[in-house]
Amino acid sequence: MTGIALNPGYFSNTSEISQAEIQNLHNGAGYGCLEKTWDSIKDWFCGTDKAEAKAALNTLITMSNELKPYENDIEKSRNQSFSFSATEVKTAFDTLKRLAGANDINFRHDKLDADVNNSAADCYIITDPKEQTPLAEIVYII
Repeated sequence: MTGIALNPGYFSNTSEISQAEIQNLHNGAGYGCLEKTWDSIKDWFCGTDKAEAKAALNTLITMSNELKPYENDIEKSRNQSFSFSATEVKTAFDTLKRLAGANDINFRHDKLDADVNNSAADCYIITDPKEQTPLAEIVYII
């Protein structure tokens, strides 16, 4: 593995930074949205469901990142090609909500009304229960 190992003290654990994490920092990506969101919600899922939950979260975060350039003019996203369809995004969101069990109250799906161009949108929100702020928000025009 290429990377950096930090040894902060004699009795402490070694912390490692992978080459990919170094590259993300170099590219200005910082601590990725997927990792940050996952760290906030991973305890909501049973061990056997974590892989499925993380894959579903990856779908949502990927779409959030792809849609970010269009957040001020969502209509421009209409003719773009994205990694996932609206159906796949909805399925990923529903999967996360189902796997979260009692924590499903932290998941909200809103339908945004059609505008003058007859464009409607789905808004998927995952909320931090402690802060009551969105951890992830995806608006997908349909």
